[in-house]
Amino acid sequence: MNDAIEKTILKARDIRAETIRRYSKTAKTIVVLSVNMPGAMKNTPHGAYLLRQFSKVVCDTFDATLINRHESDAGDYDVFETSWDAKHVKTLCLDIEDQIPLGRFIDLDVHTQGGAFSRAMLGVPERRCFVCDDMARQCARTKKHRLSVLRETLNEHVEAMIASTLESMVTEALRCELELTPKLGLVSLEDSGAHDDMDASHFHASIDALAPFFKAFAEAGFIEPINLESLRNLGMRAEKAMFEATGGVNTHKGAIFCFGAVLPFAARGVLHGESLESIIHLTATQSKTLVEADFESLMQSEAATAGEHIYKTYGFKGVRAEVASGFKSIFAWYPDDNPYRALVNIIARAEDTTVINRHGIGMLRALQQDMRALLEASKFDDNLYAVISDKYKNANVSPGGAADLLALSFFFDRFTKIL
Repeated sequence: MNDAIEKTILKARDIRAETIRRYSKTAKTIVVLSVNMPGAMKNTPHGAYLLRQFSKVVCDTFDATLINRHESDAGDYDVFETSWDAKHVKTLCLDIEDQIPLGRFIDLDVHTQGGAFSRAMLGVPERRCFVCDDMARQCARTKKHRLSVLRETLNEHVEAMIASTLESMVTEALRCELELTPKLGLVSLEDSGAHDDMDASHFHASIDALAPFFKAFAEAGFIEPINLESLRNLGMRAEKAMFEATGGVNTHKGAIFCFGAVLPFAARGVLHGESLESIIHLTATQSKTLVEADFESLMQSEAATAGEHIYKTYGFKGVRAEVASGFKSIFAWYPDDNPYRALVNIIARAEDTTVINRHGIGMLRALQQDMRALLEASKFDDNLYAVISDKYKNANVSPGGAADLLALSFFFDRFTKIL
């Protein structure tokens, strides 16, 4: 660190100290949240992510109010006030730092008019180094670890947390889709719907096999630029794992494509604090070129799959078109707290190639007409939905493409809560 940068940081620390003293004069207890960011560059996307996440934790833990977020060359920081007793608040802060994942990378300092409330005042040991678990103060004093190692460790833990969280959200969303019943001829926990070659056990096995791939899709979002060809190869490996887990049954091919497209941009969006709209726009924009190239190539070759044959016959692009359009069959109505109405909304809009492949274009149009009739009623009729669901189940109609998009909408429900 050169002298000019060091002076700038020291000056910023003095300003922060004076700011905290000023706040401490007007509130019973002040809590200051900052990031243990090593090196001269204190404000990074990873540090900003930690501030956003732990700001929520602080507010939820001891009824604190965020007074202000201060920008600083020594590292941005949040200042909270609470009427709670400082000793009790400090105890809770130590729990956050020591027990919550990623807590080791943040500082929660408690101040009153009398000054700072320290760990030593509670008889709590000093903090451990987040690289080797020795005493942090000793590692810092001896410069035991290179700054690059410290920063890489922090970044890796943040990225791993985001990727693991998204993986859990996807698997939970897929299980929620499976649990929903009735839903026409789709497989559920209750029965196999219109399928005699699969049941719920195939879906559970598939979800378990795909979980590591969903995490890998998310991790791909931290590599700039996001490599779409690498994502395609990862998707092919995911499909192979699915077929191995299910004994050759296609349970989630469409879901692999959808989540494989979304997760890298979702992970990057979480890290950078982007909106859902921005994430979906980037997903669609980046995927569109690849999708268009796929179909242009297809026109020069023989159709190898049912989906490719349907494209050559009707011009329907199925799940690829959904991704390239920014999931128009979802965001034309999203959000909706009624999962049955959500499914009906998707079926009414989606070019479901699964239905066309098994029953032809006429069946898809009849199905969509029934779905639109349900939506056009002044009030959604759950009983009528159940009757129509049985009708198509008995006709062996299974809108598999809509099921994948329904799972994606369940994922968005969870995802928006962490943005």
